[in-house]
Amino acid sequence: MLISSCGGSEDPIKLFENGEYDAAFKLFSQQAASGDVQASNYLGMHYYLALGVARDFNRAAALFEIAALAELPNAQRNLGIMYLRGLGVEKDFHQAYGWFFAAHAGGNIGSKEYLDLMVDNVTPNASGIARKNIRQKIAAHAAASLLPEPTSAH
Repeated sequence: MLISSCGGSEDPIKLFENGEYDAAFKLFSQQAASGDVQASNYLGMHYYLALGVARDFNRAAALFEIAALAELPNAQRNLGIMYLRGLGVEKDFHQAYGWFFAAHAGGNIGSKEYLDLMVDNVTPNASGIARKNIRQKIAAHAAASLLPEPTSAH
């Protein structure tokens, strides 16, 4: 994920990791506007942690959801945290569990701790329903992404 500028290239992830949040935010914004879901997840982290921008849990949750629906495991975990804590979204243990499960299935090892934490909040039957609901959301998003753009009549 490199952006070229003025004969050089800047990696917004490196900028983010080095604490250069304003520069990282600018590059991630450009990438997210072009459909880069990893950039959307990083923008969500900017808003969640108030790094170079004002804290905005609603915006963070919306950005995490964009990337989570595109099956980015880190974003799925991040969105699960938002549902678990009720930040930017209504608190919903079932949604949280479903997103944590999707993240774990996608390879996000940090989501396992959250799944273990949720064992007292979601019954086995409800966990199966939550997993199914998230799979359906992801599938509906993928199907909608394949639809042609509507044309406007002149």
